[in-house]
Amino acid sequence: MDLLQNMPALLLMVLMIAGMIAFYDPFPSRTVSMQLLQRWLIGGAHGFLHLMLAPLLAGFLFPYVYEPHYIAVFFTLGVYSLLAALVAGTVFGLYLLLSNLLCKAHADAALSSNRIADYKSFLRFHLHTNGDLTIYAIGFKQIISDWLLDKNDRYCSTQSITDKAHIIESFTIKG
Repeated sequence: MDLLQNMPALLLMVLMIAGMIAFYDPFPSRTVSMQLLQRWLIGGAHGFLHLMLAPLLAGFLFPYVYEPHYIAVFFTLGVYSLLAALVAGTVFGLYLLLSNLLCKAHADAALSSNRIADYKSFLRFHLHTNGDLTIYAIGFKQIISDWLLDKNDRYCSTQSITDKAHIIESFTIKG
């Protein structure tokens, strides 16, 4: 009943779970009803798990603050923040791993941390004199790997970098 009296905390909890439900990226070949079911079940479980970890960690650490001295409270808050970041990052990584392995979801987020040498990309911004901004996504299907040192100790390649680059997409924002 105390939770209902604390509406900001309840609102934050609902927003946390709703954000995780919206974040879930179902596999596109599934039916719409299956995608919605997966989004609510898996995304909701992910948000609920994060919500349950916060009081568990706080219950684990805060009983060790015996006296209400501000140094002890700040130290405990610092340890709690580091531990919470470590646990939340681990939970998020496990969520990405399991949702990718079991449901074929989040392929972009789960695989972006792999150390794949090829398929690199970057954004190039062009600000025009009239205020328009054009953004180019430039990609490399294969990176240059035969770098050599020239006589001035600078790296150079026998291949041209422009031969390997291609524009993935571009769009303009009117200024």
